Amino acid sequence: RRGRSDFKFGDYVLQDRIGGAVFLARHALLDSTVALKILPRDLVRRGSAVSRLQLDAFFAACVDHPHLISVIDTGYHRGHCFVVMEYVPGLDLETRIDQHGTLDAPTATQLVCEAACGLQVAHEMQTVHGAIEPSRLLVDDMGHIKVTGMGMSKLHADLGTTDTVPLRTRGREFAAPEQMRARPETDVRSDIYSLGKTFCFMLSGKKTRGDGHRQPALPDLRHSIPEQIDRVCRKMLASDPADR
Repeated sequence: RRGRSDFKFGDYVLQDRIGGAVFLARHALLDSTVALKILPRDLVRRGSAVSRLQLDAFFAACVDHPHLISVIDTGYHRGHCFVVMEYVPGLDLETRIDQHGTLDAPTATQLVCEAACGLQVAHEMQTVHGAIEPSRLLVDDMGHIKVTGMGMSKLHADLGTTDTVPLRTRGREFAAPEQMRARPETDVRSDIYSLGKTFCFMLSGKKTRGDGHRQPALPDLRHSIPEQIDRVCRKMLASDPADR
């Protein structure tokens, strides 16, 4: 809970809850500030999931890009697996829009391009995010995007969760159609789709839903944004992955 006393967790001191299972923490010896995510105890009972956590964290740590949150460490303490990430002061995109309203076209385009550049580097290393949504895009104090959650989506898919809530009830407004099927399929094109929906959310403040077969109904933005941006959004949101 916010406001509680500092709590020792292995080599780290938990200072505040950032959101969900992610805490603002300080390394007790190095005095460095980090974000520490504590994963469910279910992971400990699944050796394959722990191995995947370590593998995904390794790949995420290898992806170095200014628009991706860096993974620093992973470990195990008192029955919990945890991941240590760089801490970025600022707001996630969903909170920022809720508090300050929608973004103008140039700002939204800049942030989407930054996120896309980071994801492109990850994709080149065969790493798919799989759960892009506004709450996973952090806007730092300088106004730049940092994508968080790289390497975690496949792990949670193995557990049937995204954090602690099933995908079908959390974040579905931004999931690609192929991710909502009985046998979900996720690849690079799923990230493009989810980023497209996030782009529309930046501009309109509205979340859109599709039925998995037709392109979702988009807010009418043609009077407020350039036609080129409207075309880009619609191409990113093509129902058929091959058309994105």
